[in-house]
Amino acid sequence: MGEYKRKFEFSADELSSQGIMRADRLLYHFQEIASGHVASEGFGIEDIKKDNCIWVLSKLKYRLYESLSTDEEYVISTCQRKKRAVTYFRDYFIYGEDGRVVLEGTSQWCVLNFVTRKVEKVDFGVENVDHNSEYINEGFPKIRIDEVSPAGTHVVEEFDLDGNMHTNNCRYAEFVGDITGDCYYRDFVIYFNKETMRGDEILFYSEKKEEITIAEGRLEDYTMVFQAKMKA
Repeated sequence: MGEYKRKFEFSADELSSQGIMRADRLLYHFQEIASGHVASEGFGIEDIKKDNCIWVLSKLKYRLYESLSTDEEYVISTCQRKKRAVTYFRDYFIYGEDGRVVLEGTSQWCVLNFVTRKVEKVDFGVENVDHNSEYINEGFPKIRIDEVSPAGTHVVEEFDLDGNMHTNNCRYAEFVGDITGDCYYRDFVIYFNKETMRGDEILFYSEKKEEITIAEGRLEDYTMVFQAKMKA
């Protein structure tokens, strides 16, 4: 499993007037190319579901280096780095027509048993590709709210769910936009701490620290559902 690429163009409704991508739409593109990659190698959603397993995203971050345009054709690329214990590392890149890197991103995944909802220790014999990116190699930052400000609630509906019957990761990015009033970021980090199902009520919180905005979602018992840290 080496590097997997697709050509695509951004639509006007995905970009701000400054050429910054909507976080939820970018996560959707990442989700689609990751799904296509593993499916092409025989480890796709439908392949591993036969063994009651599902891919689960736990962390993701990206950094946009320049404004995007609807007039340019881009290449989105994804690859996996060396697996560590039960964690799979998947990276993302977006290239301009001349090959320049306009965005870098990385994520952490695991394989969950669909029935027990516990992490499975599996090894798909993945071919590792490492671009030795400084941004990717610096890892994930800690996210913490010092002064909690309530920012609304959301009850999970059927519309929020994906094929695994829990809230789709892209919807959490939309929730972040609801919390902050903005969905366009050059720097974006999000942690998926606990899956939510239909009927769960998520309590939203936020904090603004100069150029940094932090958003959280928690259950009624204060269990963390997701955390996000953004910079416009």
